[in-house]
Amino acid sequence: MLKKDWQYYTKNNTKGFANPDTFVDLADQTKIKIQLMLEILEGCAYNCSGCFVKRRKNYGTGIGLDLAAQLVDELTEQYELDDIIVGPTDFFSSGNIIQVLDDPRFRKIVDALPDDGGLQHNCSVDFFIGDERVEQVIKHVENSYLRERPFDVQIAVDLHMLDNSNVHSLIEKRLEVMERSSIEYEVSLLCNITQAVDEDVLDKLATVRERWGTVVEWGPSLVRAMVHKPDKMLKMIQGWNNSIDAVINTDKQRFTNEFLWLQADNSHKNFNEVVVSVNNDRMYIVPFLYENAPLYHPSYEIDINGSVLESILNKKHQKQIEQYQSIPNLVCNNCKYVENCSARLIPSIITDVVGQNECLINRNAMELYDNMGLQKWKK
Repeated sequence: MLKKDWQYYTKNNTKGFANPDTFVDLADQTKIKIQLMLEILEGCAYNCSGCFVKRRKNYGTGIGLDLAAQLVDELTEQYELDDIIVGPTDFFSSGNIIQVLDDPRFRKIVDALPDDGGLQHNCSVDFFIGDERVEQVIKHVENSYLRERPFDVQIAVDLHMLDNSNVHSLIEKRLEVMERSSIEYEVSLLCNITQAVDEDVLDKLATVRERWGTVVEWGPSLVRAMVHKPDKMLKMIQGWNNSIDAVINTDKQRFTNEFLWLQADNSHKNFNEVVVSVNNDRMYIVPFLYENAPLYHPSYEIDINGSVLESILNKKHQKQIEQYQSIPNLVCNNCKYVENCSARLIPSIITDVVGQNECLINRNAMELYDNMGLQKWKK
């Protein structure tokens, strides 16, 4: 069945995403929340525009699941496993999805979630694998320990294709399969950040809202591929920011109504939230750019020494200290968003990956949300 959360929001909220009374969800400051990205799926049937995830060598020898299982054993009341993201490839077409779901270590990790905690995953629309494979995986979930868990699904779609009637039909077919399931699904669309957004992007976002009662989320998948091509990464991020500015200048009010800009939500990915990825037997701290930005880079790799939880917290602390030492010499110095960016490890991307003293966020968009009242939560 399809959850109506986004549908309810898109139909009843008339003040836009920048209104703190209807959108911003203050982070629970009483616990340290850990979001776990299990990037261990192998293979994918698709070649989606803007997707740079590795298709192979994700699972490794399974040590990643050992580390994640050990982590949940070490959690105390001060810590909470917030949710689990299963990837990095298409959930339904990956070759080892059933193996992963049936693994006792995976079940142990899922069982550590809060009662209402669920799984997130990506999928594409139905170009290649057909409904039969999707229904097979869903049926497996329905007959397993996962049947009571909610699933948050992002359907990957090329932004340029959002006005294509054939793509509309494929999206609706995928939604129909989920609707027939007893599993509780919340669905949004996912567009990767690779190039300038279309001039008619606000019309396309309005179509998504009106036709399917949901939103488009933005994924910085490019950082995965550009981790060793810093000049190209910076150029693409800056190009994206410039194109966003053009959309804002077209219609500021409509931008805040239609564009889901999580970067501007100061309650999102705060200091008490830690994102950890597992890939190919290694564990990494994950920065947040426009969304989670997993970087398989030595600077973010966690050296596991005894306790997994302690190793994670030590790595996060190390990155924070390094940032504070470098910020006086960065473009970040004296910026009013430095606290927000530091919580998301964005200054570390500047120093460790990009290597050029250039801002990576869209300050024009951030200020637009300031003017809408978002900053009242900082008081």
